[in-house]
Amino acid sequence: MDLDFKNEEVIDSVKLKPKENTKSDWITLLILWVFMILSLAIGDRSDFYIGLGLLATASIVQYFNKKAGIIFTLVILITGTFSIINLFFITISFSFGLQPLFNVTFQVIILAVLLFHIFKFNFLKSPKKRKEERKSASENLINRFKRTFAGRTEKELKYLSENKNLSEEARIAAKELLGEL
Repeated sequence: MDLDFKNEEVIDSVKLKPKENTKSDWITLLILWVFMILSLAIGDRSDFYIGLGLLATASIVQYFNKKAGIIFTLVILITGTFSIINLFFITISFSFGLQPLFNVTFQVIILAVLLFHIFKFNFLKSPKKRKEERKSASENLINRFKRTFAGRTEKELKYLSENKNLSEEARIAAKELLGEL
């Protein structure tokens, strides 16, 4: 169906789906890549090539599946923090415990990136709290689209409500406005 919208930007503004990767979703991986490249430039240790492979895998996974990539990166950071895998040639670490019996070592740089990753992606919030925030954000988006679509004809609203290229919130807003006519 070809409709002649007065403002074609309305359609363009609602085409993006909210689950797509954004630039800020890549910050943790970018930080890790910078340190990895510095490590490769400074020295050569065969034991951190595993970290290089895992980092490349995390980048590929995140490109195709944002949620899986974020979780995979979290696992890499946790194992790197406890020196189970070596991500960098550069290491700053601290240890504590009873030396012959028990000793825990933390990689400080990776721990800092891990804490950033945890706070960036809200791993500390309960699933109920995250669900409430997503619902609130969705409702705000629906209200924004309702204001944007206000004044559209019934034919235009019907087209918007059935267009699969638009975000779910945009379609819901158009359906709600249709119900109000």
